[in-house]
This record gives sequence, structure tokens and C-alpha cells, in this order.
Amino acid sequence: MMKSFIAVFTLFCHVAFPVKHSLKFMFTGSSGVPKFPDFLGVVNVDETEMVYWAGNIQNLPQPKQDWLKIFKEKHSELKYLHSHCIDEQTFFRKNIKDRMKHRSQTGGVHTFQRLYGCEWDNETEENNTFDHFGYDGEDFVAVSQKMGTWTNVNQRNLDNEKKHIQSFLTTVCLDKLKKYLDYGRSFLQRTDLPSVSLLQKTPSSSVSCLATGFYPDRANLSWRRDGVELLEDKNLRLILPNHDGTFQWNVVLNLSVKPEDWMRFDCVFQLSGVKNSIIVKLDKTAIKTNRDYYICKTPDETNTHIIVAALVFTIFLIVILIFIVYKTLTDSDDYQTLPPSNHLKYLSIAALIVALILIVLHGILFYINNEDLHINLPSDNVSKWSEPLAGNQWRI
Repeated sequence: MMKSFIAVFTLFCHVAFPVKHSLKFMFTGSSGVPKFPDFLGVVNVDETEMVYWAGNIQNLPQPKQDWLKIFKEKHSELKYLHSHCIDEQTFFRKNIKDRMKHRSQTGGVHTFQRLYGCEWDNETEENNTFDHFGYDGEDFVAVSQKMGTWTNVNQRNLDNEKKHIQSFLTTVCLDKLKKYLDYGRSFLQRTDLPSVSLLQKTPSSSVSCLATGFYPDRANLSWRRDGVELLEDKNLRLILPNHDGTFQWNVVLNLSVKPEDWMRFDCVFQLSGVKNSIIVKLDKTAIKTNRDYYICKTPDETNTHIIVAALVFTIFLIVILIFIVYKTLTDSDDYQTLPPSNHLKYLSIAALIVALILIVLHGILFYINNEDLHINLPSDNVSKWSEPLAGNQWRI
């Protein structure tokens, strides 16, 4: 779709990216919240939700991805996660009571949270572990990889857990991470290249470069001028997830570029583990706007004819309305002697005409005041509006 307008080049170069994988356990316990589970658990692998558990002891954690159907075949793994969640639930209930007692709290809504897990670089074999606790939205303990730092915590409450935490994070967690990566190899360790597009909300707004549909989320997206990456002039946005498990990234070019200098700029996308870069030249004909209206045949034409046509239609409606009123008054020498059915017929038509007039006038005012609708597109670009692009890239 509009491939002829986009100059995409491939660079064969080696780019060093750390390839880190992660396993994260996120648990939240609560007290005093009616009609809400007192415990929720989520397990993520490489930032992808793997299983979810809502605190029902009778139910096993629910796999959230298609590739996790293997978990149902390996029932023991779900049982392990189920047992792990139940242990955490017991631990959370006890700690909420302990924290409430420690702070002399007798009631109200309170939460206890924990985020822990491990990271592993499958190229360097380096690993890292982490464990964070929070109560009522405030961190009160953070455990380093070497288990040497315990900050703002009553250690007497957690000393008994310290050896268990250390053993789990440094041994069990890494083993589980490697196992889950093997289970989901086709999904978690795949490489999806994105589509890269140039977007612009209005002719006067900044041009953004959007890469959507890539996986994993370890990538680099940037603007360049004459082959040199722009660092001080680019506005980076966060990498966001798409509904299908891929990611999108949008980088805005906050520069005023003269038309003759456009070809000096390009947008470059580099995905971790992939030698090829995707490069899109800054080309006015390649830019996609935020609306899918075809209004003018050439960018030089104005939209005046649309407003004139709407006004002519409005005048036509007013003429019809005048005719109806005239017809109503001349159908009889005495208007009051007309049957009620005639009154209703003419009044209904008149009301409809008035409503149409108001709608058209409102549309004209909205059209004039809303610059997003003032769009000029070359006639050759009509085909690219057949369907919206994937992801959330329409909201620039």
C-alpha cells in the first residue's frame, strides 16, 4: 500500500543489543475492599502475561496465551504455580495484619504488593534478581541481587523469609524462566519486523515516524539528518503494546524542515538481533494523515466548493420550508377549518426541514472551525484510505 512512495533501504550492519529475558511475579493483596478478590496474582515472561490467578483456592491459574496450552498438558506446572500463589496469599494476609498492627490501624482499605523475579541474558549468561514490597502504595523494602540491602523494613518480620527468597530468586526463578522460554519458544523468541510509516495530524503539525507490529520490544527508532542521528531534536515516546502481543513506537521530528531539505532526513528502525535496518526517507508524498477523507484532487485546491455546496443545499431546504408554510396557509380560506391530519402532515414535514437546516449549518460551522478536516490529498493517494492502519497510530 503506497509502497512506491516510500523509499525503504536495508543496511547490513551488526548492532549490539543485550538480549535479556525476564520472569516477573506480581501479587496484590487487599483488605477492606468489598466484592473484590483479596488476592490477585500475575506471572509475566518477557513482559507478556503468562498466567493469572484471582485468589480462588479451588481454581488453577489461567493461561493467558495460546502457546500456554502446553501448560494444560503439563498439569504439574500449573499445580506448581497454584501452590506458589496459595503460599503468597497466606504470606500476604499475614503481612497485611502485621503492617496494620505496626501502624495501629484498625480498619479501612489497605493493600500489600510484591514484585519479584529474575532477568537473564542468554548471550552473556549474566543474570539479575529483584524483590520489592509495598504497603498502601509505598515501597517499604527493596532487595538487591546479593540480598545485601534491606531498606525501610522491620527485618524481624522478614528474616525468616530471607533464605527462602534468596534460594527462589537465584535458583528456582532462573530455572523456571529458561523452562518457560523453551515452552513458548515460537512466540517469546520470535522476531517480527514492523511496518514503518510517516504520520502527520495536520499540514502544520510535526511529522512522526511510527513503527508498529515489531517483537521483541528491544529496538531503536530515531530520526537522522545526513546520516547522523538526531538526539537533541527528537521527542521520544514510550514503546507501547499492541493488542496482538507486538509493540509500537512513535518518534516525533520536532524540527522545521525546508521543502528542499526533506530528503536529507530519514527515520531508522533497528530491531534487536536483526542485522537489517529499516530506513524511511522523509518524503511528503509518503506521509499519512490522521483522517480518511478524500476532499481535493490536488494539494493546491481549496475546500471552498464544499462550503458553497452546503450553503446552496441549505438555501434549497429553506425554499422548501417556505413553500410548505405557504401551501399550508393557502389550502383553505380559513386555516382553522383544515382537518387535524393536514396540520400534522405539514407540521411534521416542516419540523424535519428545520432539523435538516440546523444540522447542515452546524456541520458547516464545525467544518470551518475544525482544522483536522481541512485535508488536501493527491488523487493518487485515495487507495491508501481503504482501511486504517494497525495499532493506535491514528492518535498522533
